[in-house]
Amino acid sequence: MISRYFKIEELECPCCKKCEMDDEFLNVLDRIRTILGKPIVVNSGYRCDKYNKKIGGKRNSAHVLGLAADLLVANSQTRLLIVKYALDCNITRIGIGKNFIHIDMGDDHTGHPPLVMWHYYE
Repeated sequence: MISRYFKIEELECPCCKKCEMDDEFLNVLDRIRTILGKPIVVNSGYRCDKYNKKIGGKRNSAHVLGLAADLLVANSQTRLLIVKYALDCNITRIGIGKNFIHIDMGDDHTGHPPLVMWHYYE
């Protein structure tokens, strides 16, 4: 795993410390960070099956495949910019949370269409 901005510790599974992030997805994270011009905090990166199940993650989550990250957002401007830059980087699956943006490069196996944006009810 090679990333210009993110360390393994920021992306690894909290329960087992495994980190099997997809290289193409890491490149996208780095591009978004470069364009944004300021650090991005990753709330959740890679998840093993056991941890994903423990926290109530969706079966076949893109996190388990190393194709997703939840990015902390501190304000509405950062939220908008991350969404814009993710779309510019061909991310087609985006989830909007109260204080995070989920981005992933998953596909139809999760039950969602390839081009989708959703919000998390809290």
